[in-house]
Amino acid sequence: MSQTFRTGRDQRSITVDRVRTSALRKALAVAGLTLLAAPQAQAAITCARNVTANVVAFDKPLMYNRLGAGNVNGMMFALKRDVVDASGKPLTVSGAVPTAGQLDLRPDKRHRPLVLRVRRGDCLTVNLTNRLTMAPNPRQIPPNVTTPAGQVFDVQIDEQIQDRAVSFHASGMQLVSSINDDGSYVGNNLTDGFAVAAGGTKSYKLYAEREGAFNVTGSATFGSDGNQGNTSNGLFGQLIVEPTGAKIYRSQVHEEEMRL
Repeated sequence: MSQTFRTGRDQRSITVDRVRTSALRKALAVAGLTLLAAPQAQAAITCARNVTANVVAFDKPLMYNRLGAGNVNGMMFALKRDVVDASGKPLTVSGAVPTAGQLDLRPDKRHRPLVLRVRRGDCLTVNLTNRLTMAPNPRQIPPNVTTPAGQVFDVQIDEQIQDRAVSFHASGMQLVSSINDDGSYVGNNLTDGFAVAAGGTKSYKLYAEREGAFNVTGSATFGSDGNQGNTSNGLFGQLIVEPTGAKIYRSQVHEEEMRL
């Protein structure tokens, strides 16, 4: 099809418009390639060290003070080597039987939230195993308990939430492999690969970009006390990022301190 131009100026104007359109298309193509390359750039994290923590989530009665306040249906994160089965055998030892609801901390370990430490620039892989019981609130007060004063208690304990899946989310840490390294417990995480069903295991790889103390959570945020999920039952911890080159020592508790 032919085009008729009234003047040379009209022809020059159309030519300029075509050049501008072509330049715009090229710019948009480059921008699109940049966006496509963004996930690859994020995956190109260089780890100064690769640190691994094998962590277990399990049901654990907790005592809050020496006056007797406690939570019979408490929960904990702990290193796998610090968790023992019903016979007292650590889960890292061959022959251990990791039956949910029958696990405990080693007798030489104090009942404290999990604390993990890495250096700035390290990559931390957390292999999380969910050893919670299939049903919530596995421990109950026997029915019709009568106190010395003659009071009868028949209380249903239901502080744990119904969902038994857990995850490992350290606020402020960078994801290494994919979005599935983020254990944020939102939406349909159980089906999307973020959380771990009871009896399962999942790995999370995180990068320590900066120093600081980062809260670790791993439970749905609905139910229990307010909207804390199982965090209020003890299922939380902390990830501390030390300066580059820092020396990190595993804390030790001696018998004399346990007697205090």
